[in-house]
Amino acid sequence: DLKALALLIEARKLNPADADVQYEFGIVALRMSLFSDAIDAFTQVLKLRTDDAAALYGLGRAKMSVSRFDDAQQAFERYAQLHPADASGHYALGFTLQALQRASDARSEYERSIALQPQQTESYFQLGLMELEEGSTGAAAEKFDQVLKRAPQHAGALNGMGRVKFQERDFGGAGALFEKAIASSPEFREAHYYLGLADSRLGRKEESERELQIASRIEHEEVEKHQTVLKIVDLDQGRQRTQAKPTQ
Repeated sequence: DLKALALLIEARKLNPADADVQYEFGIVALRMSLFSDAIDAFTQVLKLRTDDAAALYGLGRAKMSVSRFDDAQQAFERYAQLHPADASGHYALGFTLQALQRASDARSEYERSIALQPQQTESYFQLGLMELEEGSTGAAAEKFDQVLKRAPQHAGALNGMGRVKFQERDFGGAGALFEKAIASSPEFREAHYYLGLADSRLGRKEESERELQIASRIEHEEVEKHQTVLKIVDLDQGRQRTQAKPTQ
């Protein structure tokens, strides 16, 4: 990615009006978590090609990554207008609306996404999380079950099912699910945290302390990543641009 980035920086300088080059640079920057650069590149594409759907989607992803949810919503709304039959556009819009705490609108977009692509997992997963937060454990379990039928190792859904069991005070069953979630995604902080709580309820003091310490360590590492500063070096002009790297 670094080599591709260097080549694309040169290409952008030689022909800044080339929308394809701007788009490719944006994609590489997005992949490298250089979100400000990605936003700039996708914005340049949209100045050259007003309704470029791929650039709109990329811009929405980049804006989400820096918590500019209102801007992301606008990008994904436009994308969904251009491609109303694309389930991923409605999912992305739903995710943005959920971040904006517009639960009803988010639910509608997730349901639309599922209607277009019933075999997916992510809209079911997000609906499960929403049901869980609203205290509807039965409805949440149904959504997580839909995910696990298609993706048995889905760490988020395993953790979600564990939380359902935890709320039902089945701490042994919850712990087993949290362990499966961790086996699927070892750095899943929330699963370690809830496993620590489940172990505590079961009187497993040492195991509980270990899991809670792991959760604390992962949280600390995530904060450090958020504060890490990345630099892009323009080799010709010797100037440097810096930006923070947010946690994805």
